[in-house]
Amino acid sequence: IFNRSRFKVVTWGAMHLLESVLRVNRRQVQLEQIILLIIRCAIPILLALCLARMVVTDWGPFLHRIILPLAALAFLILVALVPSLKKLFGTLCAACIIYAIAAEAGIFGGGYEKKNVSSDSTDIAASTVILLDDSFSMNADGGFAKAGAFTEGFLKKLKKGSDASVVRMGGSASPIFAKPTSETEALGERSGQLKASYDKVDLIGSLDAGIATIHEGRNAKREIILVSDFRKADWEKTGGALATLKERLDNEPLKPAITLIDVGGPARENVSVDSIELSATSVGLGQKVLVRAELRNHGSSSYEGDLQVRL
Repeated sequence: IFNRSRFKVVTWGAMHLLESVLRVNRRQVQLEQIILLIIRCAIPILLALCLARMVVTDWGPFLHRIILPLAALAFLILVALVPSLKKLFGTLCAACIIYAIAAEAGIFGGGYEKKNVSSDSTDIAASTVILLDDSFSMNADGGFAKAGAFTEGFLKKLKKGSDASVVRMGGSASPIFAKPTSETEALGERSGQLKASYDKVDLIGSLDAGIATIHEGRNAKREIILVSDFRKADWEKTGGALATLKERLDNEPLKPAITLIDVGGPARENVSVDSIELSATSVGLGQKVLVRAELRNHGSSSYEGDLQVRL
């Protein structure tokens, strides 16, 4: 045992060359281990990206946050696989990372933090709410037929994964379905069968219902479409409510695009009925009753004589 513990130190002149080689090899192994660690950490991220239902609404963020980091990871892998070109691939990897960070900070490449999501609803999956004016005035010049045809055709053209809702504006705002549906074709067919049968529209209530409904959408692209003849009498009663709705929209994290579709015809003379009074609260069979109506002339022409009224 005592003999085994004895050893003799021999001084060898070339030992310093082996020490330098061992240090270089140790650094190379450490670098490879770090690269392998990064690759292993990136595998779950890549799987999540593959399984996610991503919607590209702006190529700037997609390039800086997804494409460039993946390109940097690919160059990093090549550094380990092709040691002879590690300087080239290392430089490219660093360039991708620096460009992504600089573009994200808005130094160059065009800032996009203040850009709104802009894309046609039929190009990508979208969450859409259509506010459909179904008041009597829409029957003039076939306005409601145009509105129904537009709504039905638009809903049938939406991309797979889209969801939509149609809110009837007549009377009090009421959606056709309680919640947004992905069955957009069925919703379009149902919308094409509607009739304009209300004397007025609830403009503020409809816009409020549209904003509340768009919150239930599943897509980043959101749009509210108002289809109406934009009767002057409906918009004059809004007061300051529109300013409140605008402020509410400005505070939305995902601001919906607002689209106005005018299906009304040219301006024409119009006479409306303000009120109707009967001489009796109940009318029996064959009993005569006196009907008194108050009319309002919205045009510039004067009317003389009898006016024909249909009840």
